[in-house]
Amino acid sequence: MLDFSADESDCDDPNPWRPHDPVAAVSAIVVGVLAIPLFWAVHFSLTDDGYITLDYARTLAYHGTWGMVPHYAANAATSPLNVLILAAGIFVTHRPLLALGIEFVVCNAALAWCVARVARVLEISVLISLLGVALILLNPFVLASLGLESTLLIALLGFLLLYAVERRPNAFGVASGFALVARPDMILFIIPLVLSTHALRRGWLTIARNSVLVAAIWFVPRWFAGSAVSDTFVWKTLQQKFCASCPHFGDGPWQFIQGTRSKAWFSFAPVVIAAAAGIAWGIVYIVRRSRPDPRLLPVVALGIGGAIYYGAYAALNVPPYHWYYVPTLASTSIVIGIVAAFVLHLAKLHSRGVPIATSACAMVVVVLAGQAVTVVHHGLPSRREPIIFDNWAEPAQYAAVGRALRSRVGDKTVASPGEIGTLAFYCHCKIIDLFSDERFAVPLINERIRKAGPIMKWLLQLNYRNLNRRTGPYPLDYYLTWDPGWVSTTGDPNVWNVWAPHRGFGHFTLHPR
Repeated sequence: MLDFSADESDCDDPNPWRPHDPVAAVSAIVVGVLAIPLFWAVHFSLTDDGYITLDYARTLAYHGTWGMVPHYAANAATSPLNVLILAAGIFVTHRPLLALGIEFVVCNAALAWCVARVARVLEISVLISLLGVALILLNPFVLASLGLESTLLIALLGFLLLYAVERRPNAFGVASGFALVARPDMILFIIPLVLSTHALRRGWLTIARNSVLVAAIWFVPRWFAGSAVSDTFVWKTLQQKFCASCPHFGDGPWQFIQGTRSKAWFSFAPVVIAAAAGIAWGIVYIVRRSRPDPRLLPVVALGIGGAIYYGAYAALNVPPYHWYYVPTLASTSIVIGIVAAFVLHLAKLHSRGVPIATSACAMVVVVLAGQAVTVVHHGLPSRREPIIFDNWAEPAQYAAVGRALRSRVGDKTVASPGEIGTLAFYCHCKIIDLFSDERFAVPLINERIRKAGPIMKWLLQLNYRNLNRRTGPYPLDYYLTWDPGWVSTTGDPNVWNVWAPHRGFGHFTLHPR
């Protein structure tokens, strides 16, 4: 019988932190090296929202403006920390995609270091634990979110888990502050992790103090500048679903499976495995009436956080953007690797259950193989489209339209057709909508406040207390539209034909006001 009867008090003595761990360092280096060619293979096909982040970072690095367009204030960057990190990289390298690649490699290496450290503290196999990192590195949904904050959030989940396992309230509080700046909804992971160990529960005041001090460095100045929380919260929750008959976040996985087949199957497989493992663990716990090893409770709490995260987004009924699923996919992948190593370790100690534990590891390897085949087949540079694709044109076509726009509009303003990120990145022009000019977002902000309940209304009014509602948007000189169908462009330099897998042929047209 496996012994799960360790006493939690045993885990609060002495602090297991060891700053120098060559095994963790080697793990980070290996994963970092593997991440380099993977980034090169998929960086040709960023989604439009990924380019929005790069636009914000480039504008901040070169012009000191928090927005997509120089001297046009906006607050539609969902992850301020991601923008700040990328802006620092762009300021140094002067190459946005290189800065993004550096962040991608460093974040994956940091995650591997954290997971290896967790494995060392739990005295389990580092190699088996790193299977969870591999599940993340090759996950099609994660790779399709390149440019967004997904990789940064995953690395922060690794640090939060590590500091919870090592029972370090001070470090956990600092990591929590950075996580909140990365995305405020990370609180859904922070709370379960705090509750998972006696050391963190006892040090909750320290955690709260450190996290507030770190987060306030960003949120307080932003509140005085107009709003502390990104405006995307307003229109994403207003938007709800794309249409009355369209899927929402809750049934999004099934819709993705129907539409993308193997990409979605292998992306969501870690969640299925983790759910099955959780049910099996619960049955064993009830039947044998044994206590779970408290050292593993932070790992379980991370998985619970992923479930809470999914439930919260499903309750908000937001559209099923594929990057919204990444925190849940990543947290369950981390849990799978560590729990598999932990169960295999216990099985070896007690000379029973080894075949079951080995079979579970083999299942993970099968999922990894499927992910690798999917990425190779759909993500090679010869296919210049995202692995999960939902934009109106391929990135290369958007880039061509953006460069052509620059020669047409010069320094004049042009209204975006609805997708702005790639166009703005390659146009280097004043392409305007609510993502690039906060004044266009004011009507939506007012509508969201009007529709909110009493508590949410008060919070939104507090958040937007310093928002400038007096100055309207600048007049537009041009507007760009997208319409379905292929048209003749002979003699008309203001029309560009494009194509997208799920929309077919379409065309952009530049109109004067």
